[in-house]
Amino acid sequence: MATTVRETLALESFKGIRVLAGLGGLDREISTTTFIEAPDSWKWIRGGEYVLTLAYAFQTEELLLKLIRELIELNAACIGIKTERYIKQIPQSVLDLADQYQFPIIDIPTSLPFAAIIHPVQSLIIHNQERLLKYSEKVRHSFFGLSVQAAEIEEIMQALCEFTHVDLAFLDLVTNRKYVFSDTSQLPAALDTLPLKDVLKRYPHEDVTLNGRLMGYLIFDADVEKLKDRWSEIPINQAKGALLLYFQRREARHQVESRYRNEFVQDLITRNIRMEQEAWNRAKSFNWNLEGPQRVVIVDIDNYKSSLTRAISNGQGVSVMENSKSRIYSIARSFLAHLNGGKYPYAEMSDSIVFIFPSGDENGGLFNELLRHA
Repeated sequence: MATTVRETLALESFKGIRVLAGLGGLDREISTTTFIEAPDSWKWIRGGEYVLTLAYAFQTEELLLKLIRELIELNAACIGIKTERYIKQIPQSVLDLADQYQFPIIDIPTSLPFAAIIHPVQSLIIHNQERLLKYSEKVRHSFFGLSVQAAEIEEIMQALCEFTHVDLAFLDLVTNRKYVFSDTSQLPAALDTLPLKDVLKRYPHEDVTLNGRLMGYLIFDADVEKLKDRWSEIPINQAKGALLLYFQRREARHQVESRYRNEFVQDLITRNIRMEQEAWNRAKSFNWNLEGPQRVVIVDIDNYKSSLTRAISNGQGVSVMENSKSRIYSIARSFLAHLNGGKYPYAEMSDSIVFIFPSGDENGGLFNELLRHA
């Protein structure tokens, strides 16, 4: 959890402290505290500092303006000034600059020692860092456990939703499945009614890629700033890692299954099976029914090889074409499964996918439907 200027103002020891300008920047994050008393000491600012000063070296309007500009440029968190010591009153031009860039200028009472600011702020920073570390370990352990258990996408997304407390979804581009976790109807309705490109324009999203291949999108119904917060960023990154492991397992399983499935279908088509029982046993392992006469349906991608050659010669990645081919195959499988109403033998070739269906009279409607869509 990041420590903000607003949090420090709520500390017990900060009673009597006033914010003179830059109220819009109270949620700026503080990483440490530091002193500035030398005219060029701003050069050592690295970002996130709660700057403290007596302003002895910045008593003129010009010098104070330069200091504030430099601190804003270097992304300091805020500045606390004991105004009653040397400068007495901060010029209006300095206050206007701080308001413009939402950079808090804080009036520190002369009676309040700087130590009464430094120690509580540093303690708060350490406390919040400890909380974040424990939270990070909890998140990492949770997603590691899901990966070890070979969790499905739905379980990974459920865990991400519980950690981030935002409405979200995952679109699996390989299977075209949607996993939606939302308490409102806005995100589900957008996913159901809008083209994907419009959904991605409307909602913040994260690409999930495996070896250069786009596997899907994590989509969030939340502000970008909330997603950048460490409390959201940590589980999002862990969820992406768990999804990548899931896709690696799925790809490996798919490759093994595809090899044996493709060999079996090719053996069937070329009559390369010596014994009838072998065909039944191999079909049973895939839960396929090959009883009775069968017909072959081939879905061919026109000019795939020439398109692939052109893509390579133009410097485009092979993964782009392979991803397109996989999506075409997925659409074909989904469409034919819907028509056939069950599992069926199929084999993926270099530029076509082959299906085997029963050819009985009861399947006449299937082929008529295929011809209608051809």
